[in-house]
Amino acid sequence: MDKGRTRRICLIIGIIAIILCSVKIVSDRVFCYDSNVAHPRIAELAIDLYNQNFDPDLTKEDIQCILAGAREEILAPQSQRQFA
Repeated sequence: MDKGRTRRICLIIGIIAIILCSVKIVSDRVFCYDSNVAHPRIAELAIDLYNQNFDPDLTKEDIQCILAGAREEILAPQSQRQFA
């Protein structure tokens, strides 16, 4: 093989390696999101804020429904439509 062809092959392999490494790094960060963490925690903070400022306080049953809704909100297919 000539030098030019070898250089192009090495360049293509290098670009593919960089792309694959980038995809791996990004996918680890993206898929580490857990539907039991972010939205339910935000809902808990909202419940605490509501209970501090308004009477009557939310009941345990109300709180459980809000938290269940916060967890279910992230499940597909709704989460797939979020960025469409």
